[in-house]
Amino acid sequence: MANGKVVRSSGLKEETNKGLSPKVFRVSYMLDKSYIGYLTTFFNVPGIFGSMPYQSRNYIGVDCADVLVATSKEMNHEKNTKNYNVVMLVDKLKVKKKFKIKNGKPNKKLRWGKDFKKGDFIAVKYRENGRYAHIGMLYGDENSDGILDKKDSILNAGPNALHVSLLTSGAFDGTVVILENKDIK
Repeated sequence: MANGKVVRSSGLKEETNKGLSPKVFRVSYMLDKSYIGYLTTFFNVPGIFGSMPYQSRNYIGVDCADVLVATSKEMNHEKNTKNYNVVMLVDKLKVKKKFKIKNGKPNKKLRWGKDFKKGDFIAVKYRENGRYAHIGMLYGDENSDGILDKKDSILNAGPNALHVSLLTSGAFDGTVVILENKDIK
C-alpha cells in the first residue's frame, strides 16, 4: 500500500483464452542490443512445444523455432503474424553448410568465423528421410580452437526453456544445416 492505494501485479485473474496476460510480472535480462542480446531476454520463459507467436512475443512460452523468430521480431520492432516451424525456417533461410553430426562430432571440419559465425542457426533432422525437427543458435567456441566440435555450445529451447547446451549433448545428432541469421552483423 502506497499513500493509501493498493498496488498489485497482474495474475491468474487476467487469464484469457490465449493464456496468461502479458501484463503478468516477469523479469528479463538483456545482454546487449544485438540479436543474441535480445535472445537472452527469453531465458526462463517456459518451453511450450508448438508455441504460437502470441505466446512467444509476450514471453508466455516458446519452442525452438518460435524463440528465434520472436527474437528477430522484437529486435526489429516488427509484428509477428506468421507462425514458423523448423522446416519453414530451413526452407526460408540461406543454407551455409550441410553435414552430419554423430555423438556431437561433425563429419566435416568447419571453422568459426569462416564457414559460419556466432549467431547463425543450426537445424537437425534425426532420420535420413525425415524432416528438420529442431533448431538452435550457434553460440560459443567453448574450447577456443576455432573448429566446430562437440565442446561448442548452442542456445536452444525445447522441450525446456531457452538454455545453453553443448553439441555433445546429442540434441543435434543427425543431418544438420547451418542457416544464415540475417540479424547477426
